[in-house]
Amino acid sequence: VPFAPRWDAASSALRDVVRQFSEALSSFQAVWDALDDIDAHTWVLEPERPTRDAVLRRIAIGNHSSMQIDLDPLNPKGVPEVRFL
Repeated sequence: VPFAPRWDAASSALRDVVRQFSEALSSFQAVWDALDDIDAHTWVLEPERPTRDAVLRRIAIGNHSSMQIDLDPLNPKGVPEVRFL
């Protein structure tokens, strides 16, 4: 998701851009919480070292099966895209 700060050369200051950036980051807290929950309570196969920039997880669900979950960062509580592998 691109970040496009609002800037008015006559009245804006760097602190305004920092505040806007902080607000934009906080809008992703729900998706990061969901990813943290998946990482803590499942066997994540991919990515090997999950980070918050990857909203896709492949998790083990059996001896020879897995599922890929792709969360929507703008709607993390919505139904994710799921593939059984």
